[in-house]
Amino acid sequence: MIAARVGRNGGLEVANIPKPQPGRGEIIVDMRACGICGTDLEKIGKGTETPPVLGHEVAGVVSEVGVDVEEDLAVGDRVFVHHHVSCGKCWFCYNNAETMCELFKKTNIWPGGFSEFFRVPRKNIERGAVHKIPEDMGWVKATFIEPLATVVRAIDKSTLKPGYRVALVGAGPMGMLFISYLRSLGVEEIVAVDISSYRCRKAVEIGASRCVPPEKIDDLAGTSDVTIHATGAVKAFDTSLRLTRRGGEVVLFGAPPPRSRIDIPISRIFYDEIRITPSYSTTEKEIETSIRMLEKGLIEVEKIVTHIYTLRNIEKAFETASRSWEALKVVVVKDREYIEPELRSRFIE
Repeated sequence: MIAARVGRNGGLEVANIPKPQPGRGEIIVDMRACGICGTDLEKIGKGTETPPVLGHEVAGVVSEVGVDVEEDLAVGDRVFVHHHVSCGKCWFCYNNAETMCELFKKTNIWPGGFSEFFRVPRKNIERGAVHKIPEDMGWVKATFIEPLATVVRAIDKSTLKPGYRVALVGAGPMGMLFISYLRSLGVEEIVAVDISSYRCRKAVEIGASRCVPPEKIDDLAGTSDVTIHATGAVKAFDTSLRLTRRGGEVVLFGAPPPRSRIDIPISRIFYDEIRITPSYSTTEKEIETSIRMLEKGLIEVEKIVTHIYTLRNIEKAFETASRSWEALKVVVVKDREYIEPELRSRFIE
């Protein structure tokens, strides 16, 4: 079967490998669609501090159920699978910090979401990481379950209150999800900042009040109650700080490259009481919330999808996803038939 993974020396490697078989307590999922995340691009480029497995925004159909699978799962079930799970028993889990659990980064699907079939480990199944999805939910829409869940968790961790002004640094696919989600919460003023004029135009189309390049934020300095740093570009963190008012907050969401360091104005953070809140990944609770929101059509993810490729053209898909001046969300499907009719105009042969 076809599987895309991180090459031994970096980069994207597309290989023909044996189809995985279910072990005791495991299942095999027939992949239908998987979104390309910014961390996937980083893994084949500079690398990240997360496991080198590609594809985690993945949905499909259960094709095999191993022995001793006690959960209510059967061949033919439509599912989204969360790649990381926590143990539920440690200090972190008991203190609402499940993504810090020792087990969290050690769990994953194999060989990843960009493969024709993938295996779901017993631990992921036992910890409730296999979520059934509605029959009428399209496969491309289902790829947004995990990314939207990370947005939900980040906002839940923040100090956001009704009437707050929000700034968003980084108007990529995740930035667009933040805009859509914040609008669904009733946030009226959302200012986006991005170096790409293309992405700035899209941000306004999706719901941002305005979008400006970082060199034109002078009149916005100190006006944001909550600033979401939704880019991995560490140099942009200074922009996030400049936008934030006294007593405000920066939500650190974009994953920085490994071992990144920056100089920050620590005196300003202290005297102006700037809160910095990191938010990494998500948990099953937010994933269930995300499924319900997508099912009800509260987030119009169709506006964020710009390109769809089949798995056999995944190299082109990754190339397109890296071009911020012309692409937002790029989704990979197993076959063209798994694309919702309203999104087939985004399909690239």
